[in-house]
Amino acid sequence: MMVKGVGLGFVSFLVASFYLVTVTAQARTPFDLKHGLETTPQGIALPSLFEAGRSPWNHAVVVPSQNSRTLTTQVVQLTDDAGQVGAIWSKENYRFNLNHRQTVSMWLYFGDGGSFRADRNVAGDGMAFVLQNGGGVQAVPKYPGKIFGETLGVWGIDNLNSFYSSAGDVAKTAIQHSWALEFDTNLNKNADINSGGKGDAFDLDSDDNNLMTPHIASNYPGESSSYVPKDDYGLIRFARSYKLLHNGVLAGNDFNFLSNAKWHHLTLTYEPNSSNTNNASITYSFNDRDPITGVSARSGMTATVPIDRSIIDPGNTGKAWWGFTGSTGNREENNLVVFDEIPDLVDSEAQSRLRVQVAGTTDKTIPVKAGDTLAKGDKVSLAYQLRYLNGSRSWHNVEAQLRLPKRLRFNTMKVQYPDGTETNLNGTDLTLPVIRQKLQTLSDNCNQATIELTGVVKDSTGPVPAATSEFKGDEAVAATSTPEFHVQGSNSMVLHLTSTASLTVDNSQSISLPGMVDLSKSQYQSGDVKIRGELNDDTQLPEQKLLTADTRGAFNYKIPANTLRKGRNTLKLTAVDPDEAFSNTITTSLIATNEPKSTGALGLANLAGQASFSGKLTGNRQTLPNHSTLDLQVEDSRAAGHGWDLKARLNQPLTNAVTKQPLLGDLYYATTWGDHELLSSADQIVAHGETDGDDQVVDVTAKWQQLYGLFLQVNAGAQQGLYSGSITWTLADTPHT
Repeated sequence: MMVKGVGLGFVSFLVASFYLVTVTAQARTPFDLKHGLETTPQGIALPSLFEAGRSPWNHAVVVPSQNSRTLTTQVVQLTDDAGQVGAIWSKENYRFNLNHRQTVSMWLYFGDGGSFRADRNVAGDGMAFVLQNGGGVQAVPKYPGKIFGETLGVWGIDNLNSFYSSAGDVAKTAIQHSWALEFDTNLNKNADINSGGKGDAFDLDSDDNNLMTPHIASNYPGESSSYVPKDDYGLIRFARSYKLLHNGVLAGNDFNFLSNAKWHHLTLTYEPNSSNTNNASITYSFNDRDPITGVSARSGMTATVPIDRSIIDPGNTGKAWWGFTGSTGNREENNLVVFDEIPDLVDSEAQSRLRVQVAGTTDKTIPVKAGDTLAKGDKVSLAYQLRYLNGSRSWHNVEAQLRLPKRLRFNTMKVQYPDGTETNLNGTDLTLPVIRQKLQTLSDNCNQATIELTGVVKDSTGPVPAATSEFKGDEAVAATSTPEFHVQGSNSMVLHLTSTASLTVDNSQSISLPGMVDLSKSQYQSGDVKIRGELNDDTQLPEQKLLTADTRGAFNYKIPANTLRKGRNTLKLTAVDPDEAFSNTITTSLIATNEPKSTGALGLANLAGQASFSGKLTGNRQTLPNHSTLDLQVEDSRAAGHGWDLKARLNQPLTNAVTKQPLLGDLYYATTWGDHELLSSADQIVAHGETDGDDQVVDVTAKWQQLYGLFLQVNAGAQQGLYSGSITWTLADTPHT
């Protein structure tokens, strides 16, 4: 069945049944864990610094990064399933020093639960950063045989349902003598008449804080003052729930705040009060580093809270165990931690300084700031300064991984140390994408390494993005970025159109615009150079290579039929070479005498087979893989400039053929990471395409794996059986974007 591409047409098909049977179980959310490990940011190795909690409940393990750029990084995996608690604690020799200023920073990953529904509570429970003297590596809440997810592995357990219970009863089940900074990905706001003792009310602190979304907050888990009874059930009080008082709240706008399949950076600074040894403060900054570059290039959220050291350290030892805890209740979550700065280990920093020589001088230079413009031939110097600030250990095996700014040609490189040692690295290939250089061990005696490069601005006009370099060692990592700037060179390529006069054209026919690019001053040949087109200042046209069989530099820029709008159209053409150097830009006008017409047809070329899901029901929520034989293909023979959307709607819920009961679970469609659509009775766009003017057949199901396509999440209460249902697929003609 085909649909003509005029206006907004659609065609619907009914897909075959889905089935659920019992076979061998598999791990849940493996796609999310795989994604988290494959996108692991740079951090440090952990075995000599931490150990997993020794409580019988502990599920925490240390796993290697699967990111090819950060293979030496180790990741703490606190939880990966429902009904778990995990903890990792500093070893005895690396306890937190409460007498001195301390900084600790880390990357945190909270799974992808919030990516499913930004307006709904579907993530697991979260994790917490903890300082404690309440059991060392064996510290854990006193669970009564069941894991309560809202504890996050540190808070008290609200399983008391008697009106005569007290806040102290809850507090004594928590990790004692502790302070916790929670990252709460699941709201616990159950306040009905029967909610007492169910461990689901800690986030009822909405009287003082607007806790309507996942949040970050702090308090003392082992103190009765942290818990307040919630008795608003009327005159007859059947049960009592406890809310947790939240200090220093940082809250998100929706449920996508923490659990969004992305890594988030946290820097925590502890500052003791020199005039009163019991007083201190902790400042925590969240999302303070860019997850792509790893440097401080974005504004985060910050809060500061006072700390009473006597609560954490009643014996006045000046030390505390520190680490992370996490827990899950009925929902699973992959809680991951990567450390990049450890207190009392190595405190370091990296800086970069790009300078340009002032024209007409021999030694006067000025710094290059963000947004500056450099000219061809300008002499530049780039210095990276790596500093060891302090620490209990030296910084070993430091490797500089330099990513130099584009459009600059560097000629020399040297490394200098404070004792006057200098090494010229004239044999280093400075054109490599990443330049790797081993550095000396840095310590109090050798606390700095400076890498200096000199070069010139190439004849390569265009913007230069920030370039981030990293310095990786056993005990710490550091990063720094150069500023963004622009290069204005003399155009080595000059573009000419055979005619720049306005042309009146028939929009139903393709258009060819001949021209020439003067490559006499360029090192590249015709096949290396492309023409970029922009139509009406808002539409990027496909790049087209110069003709290689004709005169060097010749081209015929083709515009497909039905691309122009009726009336005057403005076309801009620019040549670009492999160095991203640009030619001049030519502007011309094209006057179309008619509206674009849709030609060809759009339809589903094939729809056969069925999708099926299988798994062993464990009594917990789980994700079932798709063993699909469904073959779904979209055929599009229309002219360029048109798009299509494929929509899916759950036409008939999955229902047991015998009992007629619906399956306790949800069907999802995954398109990309962090983009999972819940299938319901409303249409959801699950695929999109655009035609380039050639006949196209897009196999929608070709890429269906565990990561993409249909998948089924089964709730804890699902019953064994054979279930079936149906989906309506709708193919719609949509405007070109």
